[in-house]
Amino acid sequence: MLVLLCLCMKRTTVMLPEDLKHRAEQAAHSEGLSLAELIRTSLEERLQKPDERDSFFADESVFPEKPRGVA
Repeated sequence: MLVLLCLCMKRTTVMLPEDLKHRAEQAAHSEGLSLAELIRTSLEERLQKPDERDSFFADESVFPEKPRGVA
């Protein structure tokens, strides 16, 4: 049985300085990710809506999870 999974993604091209691409490839490799997945997750994190991330709790080493009941 053949199962097709459509993630509805669009291919795009991004121009990166050589050093940035090299560092991104190293980070992806060390985290066990593809370069594409590293870029997707980085963009998702960077583009969170302001109400999704309270800047008071932005230091994840102090607040690993957003406290309950905080808007």
